[in-house]
Amino acid sequence: MLSALNSEDLSVLAGAYAFFIRDEKPGTENMLIKALEEYGDRKMAADFIDSGKSQLEDAGFKWARKYGYHFLKTKHGTSLTEGNIDVIMLE
Repeated sequence: MLSALNSEDLSVLAGAYAFFIRDEKPGTENMLIKALEEYGDRKMAADFIDSGKSQLEDAGFKWARKYGYHFLKTKHGTSLTEGNIDVIMLE
């Protein structure tokens, strides 16, 4: 998987994004964001939002807005649903 990062293989990075988020290797954020932009889906965006990394969280929110998702953020994680954009933070 690390060779995918070095070769900037976005399709592999998109498939293994959870590994790279957990791995916390410095400098992976930009490639992960490119993978989200190219191959992202609702779950990937929600996982970025819940990653605890501000750069990935911002990218996840941006992706959700771009594709018209509502997002509901709770203590159990983020859920994205189709429709107009609303941000609801529940504790």
